[in-house]
Amino acid sequence: MLAGLGVLNAWSQPYEDAIGLVPPTRPYFIDPIWYLDDILGPSLFMLAGLHLLRHTPWRRCCWPVLGLGMSCLAFSLGDTVDIHWVLPTGTEASNDSVSYSSWISKVMVVIVFCFFIVHAYDQLDRRARKAAVFAFLLLYIDQIQISISFDFAGYAFHVFEESLEVVTGLFFVRGVALLPIRPADQSSG
Repeated sequence: MLAGLGVLNAWSQPYEDAIGLVPPTRPYFIDPIWYLDDILGPSLFMLAGLHLLRHTPWRRCCWPVLGLGMSCLAFSLGDTVDIHWVLPTGTEASNDSVSYSSWISKVMVVIVFCFFIVHAYDQLDRRARKAAVFAFLLLYIDQIQISISFDFAGYAFHVFEESLEVVTGLFFVRGVALLPIRPADQSSG
């Protein structure tokens, strides 16, 4: 999985560097933030998503947990290629449109995760419920409070934001995805 995301990102990163607002000061593969941002964080979300999809019964009653797993996968793939700003920049949109598109995509990520966590809540183990709520709080802080509010606050905030994303991914893997799932028709109120 790490290797797969590494190959995908190595393929997309030169394009990202070419269209970025700030030219890179060094090659991406020697920047430790690249590994946090585009490899480790997305790998954890991918692992959580794959585990949720693999260990959840594919029945209609389990759609919220399956949706949460697919959300983890979509976030993983979108984050590793930075689609939230690469796509609008690649279409030669204005800087304001790129910022708006990036911000809206982050807000939508938070809304989608919230939707599936709320609906999957009763199907999760008690410990997974707590971890899911905490992971959502971290995701909200990472995507909205830090990433949008401190968009141009500098490198230190970027390091903190990416580190927080890795911690959030760990909570989704260890706290949610690895615990048992109860189909809705078997769960108690």
